[in-house]
Amino acid sequence: MSSKLKTVSKAMVCLGLVATLGLGACGGGSGGSGGSGSRNRANAVETPLLKTTWQLSGIYLNPADPGALPQDAAGTVEIVFGQSTIAGISACGPIRGQVEYLIENQPARPEEATAIRFQEMDFSITDAENCIGGRAYVQEKIRTLLSGDFLIQRPGADSLALTAATTNIDAPVLRWVSR
Repeated sequence: MSSKLKTVSKAMVCLGLVATLGLGACGGGSGGSGGSGSRNRANAVETPLLKTTWQLSGIYLNPADPGALPQDAAGTVEIVFGQSTIAGISACGPIRGQVEYLIENQPARPEEATAIRFQEMDFSITDAENCIGGRAYVQEKIRTLLSGDFLIQRPGADSLALTAATTNIDAPVLRWVSR
């Protein structure tokens, strides 16, 4: 294929991605939102942060912790980010709250944000009969952790890592995968 045809083909694919996912979908090159470099991966289109169902896949509290969820809690916690809200469900009940997207502690558009602030979180237990064992453990961990500021990292196109923004070297991390 000629170089000109390849360029036109790439441009058409990029236009299609922009139409469906926004400008961040074409990535590449320098500039952009900054961050760790994980935002622009060659040949990988990231799942959008907003309006995607994110399923909890791991809770990492310290370096020695394998992060695996208890078997009876795997797949039981899901969240969806909105423009200023978060909604979800766990085996124990609904998850609701307010979120603010940030860059260097200043308000930012969600698709450009490098951090997120969780506020006014509500983890109501509406299914106490099902909220036992590993499910109760996970409910308690996310209830205590999902408050305050978290750094947003995208280790893969369909994964999300939220790291507590703290001065501690071993900050807790919540890992999510898109569904």
